Amino acid sequence: MRTAFRDIELDLIRYSVVWEDYTNLEKALELNENDHLAMITSAGCNVLNACLSPVKRIEAIDINPVQNLLLELKIYLILNHSYSCFEDLLGFNGEEKIKKRIKAIKRSIPEKFVQLLPPIEKYGLLGCGKLERYIHGFLPAHPHYIEAIKRLLSSKTHKKRIDFITKWPQLEAFKRDFCAYFDSSKLSQGRDPKLFQYSEHDTGLTFFKRLIAFLNYRKGELPFIFHFFFFGPSGIPPHLRPACYSVSNFSALKKQVHKIEIITLEAFDYFRSGAHSAINKYALSNIFEYCSAEEYQDQLSWLLSVSKEGNRFIHWNLLNHQEYAPFLLNFKSRLLSREEACFYFHNLKIYQR
Repeated sequence: MRTAFRDIELDLIRYSVVWEDYTNLEKALELNENDHLAMITSAGCNVLNACLSPVKRIEAIDINPVQNLLLELKIYLILNHSYSCFEDLLGFNGEEKIKKRIKAIKRSIPEKFVQLLPPIEKYGLLGCGKLERYIHGFLPAHPHYIEAIKRLLSSKTHKKRIDFITKWPQLEAFKRDFCAYFDSSKLSQGRDPKLFQYSEHDTGLTFFKRLIAFLNYRKGELPFIFHFFFFGPSGIPPHLRPACYSVSNFSALKKQVHKIEIITLEAFDYFRSGAHSAINKYALSNIFEYCSAEEYQDQLSWLLSVSKEGNRFIHWNLLNHQEYAPFLLNFKSRLLSREEACFYFHNLKIYQR
């Protein structure tokens, strides 16, 4: 596939968290014990989450070798270290714990992982990506909003959040500063400008509108990814953490990571090599954000045409509205889009052959 990722340097951790909602992925694909699942690696979070589902095999594919190396490092830590070590390195317990753990493992860690340690030592496994470092600069640059955002996060019910938003005297100022900070021209500090070439919307105002819409319809406690967006991983309550980073699932994860095969290749190059014949479920993240509408139609129509009856596919839209009408499960796509835990994703699309 002709993707903008072919035009940028693939020599750093661009993403250290998977922003797409794993719960939606699992609901969309209806995973079972016979599934051979292909996924975009990204930061590996959803790959590890999938290990806790009953799938038979997982192929984690990424064009960026450093993203795959990050997943390899997580698997190494899961297999060779305690949960408390893993938890500290993820960043859940603050910077000092990260530094102490890095110091403790530095001498024994395989050489191939050493290149990843500088950003991890400073930001943790979950905060070390280029995008995440940029996002987490918003509140330090606007500290006068910190207490208000904390109050918002502590509001456990939908009604309390709506009351807070409607009565917040700083809302207009927050909108102005949020839109300015996350404007497309500045967001390139977190994502390479070449990755925006196919975007249909400006980021700042679009993301703000989605943020407010999310707060208006989201029921119950705000999810992990909302906390993480504003404050990073430190201090997030354990019950909100992704399943793969929960102490209760750590032993199961150790037993299941053998299901993962890591492949460094552009995803559709891999599928066109013949690999598609063994795969029946596809989680394609938002890879179509980085290609033209024509390329999207060509690649997805090909994959659907060569797939077996019953095969399922999911992808997310961020700043585009990509969809391929044949085989689209429209109602289910719309329903799960409303349940998406990450406020800034526009929608998701589910297909069944």
